[in-house]
This record gives sequence, C-alpha cells and structure tokens, in this order.
Amino acid sequence: MTSTQFPHSQPLLEIIREHTPLTFAEFMNTVLYHPQYGYYSSGTVGIGKEGD
Repeated sequence: MTSTQFPHSQPLLEIIREHTPLTFAEFMNTVLYHPQYGYYSSGTVGIGKEGD
C-alpha cells in the first residue's frame, strides 16, 4: 500500500513523520477535521437525520 493508492492518507502520514509519536487525540483531530480529507470537513458527510 502506498500513499499514491490512498491520497487521502498523505496528510496523516506527513503529520506522523513530523510529530512521532502521534497521540490518539492528534490522530482523531486529523482524520475528522483535516480541511480537505477530514470526515466532517470534507463536505461529503451529511449530519442529522439523513446523515451519518
């Protein structure tokens, strides 16, 4: 598996390289709120009755 196969993982890999060890809080913050790929920030997730 490479970052080119999963480009959304690249920001997380960069953070891990810069801030090892990565805390669970830092990991969750990145995967949930990254401006482009974050679960909530990407704009692809609906929140509420029709959402997740």
